[in-house]
This record gives sequence, C-alpha cells and structure tokens, in this order.
Amino acid sequence: MGNFSLTNQQELVTQFQQIDFAEQVLAQLQKEFQKIGLELQLTENQLETYDKFLFYLKEEISILAEASPTRLHQLLYLADLPENHVNNIFKLADNPIDELSDLLLKRVASKVYFRQLYKSKKI
Repeated sequence: MGNFSLTNQQELVTQFQQIDFAEQVLAQLQKEFQKIGLELQLTENQLETYDKFLFYLKEEISILAEASPTRLHQLLYLADLPENHVNNIFKLADNPIDELSDLLLKRVASKVYFRQLYKSKKI
C-alpha cells in the first residue's frame, strides 16, 4: 500500500465502525471476487467491526487458497496488492492467509476511503 502510514491504517480500521463504510468495502470486495468468477457473501452481522470482517474474510481466503491457489493469486493481483509484498508474505509469514487477508481488506478499504474523500472534495 505504498506510503500508507500506520496512522492511516488505524483510521481505516476505525472507519469500519460506520456500517455504511463496511458495506461499501464489502461491495468493493465482492467486485474483486467477481473478477475471478467467485461470489463473496457476508452478512451485516459479519461487518460490525474490522476484526469480525477480517475473521470471515480469512475463512474465505483460506478456502480459496486450498481450492484454487491460482485464483487466489489472480485476486491479489487484481486487488492491486504489491507483488513483492505478497511474495514476501508467502515466503516469510507464519500464517500467510492471515496476513494476506489483512492486507487485502486494508487495500480495498483504502480504495473506499479515498473514494469517499474524493466525493466529499476533501482531497
């Protein structure tokens, strides 16, 4: 995520307290999954907090990794995750699914966050 600082990442996590933000992130994630021919379904209850959202996304990513590693790589590429960062996670992380899920959710959330800023003309 380039120069996206820790403070900004924490602000993203805080944004999930607003159900509208979480729903927009889900909609964007669903678009990303549709690009690889898959459907992502989460309930409003699963969107209540960043941690809940991440928990359910980890489950989906884990299933995808086992069923079709190629599709997982396509998803990560299409979501515009830095390839070197993804490769390092696969090589070095104790639990790559957890780290990839967190990275993916924050990347998609940042897209939504900046879209909201742009629409409100704050950037």
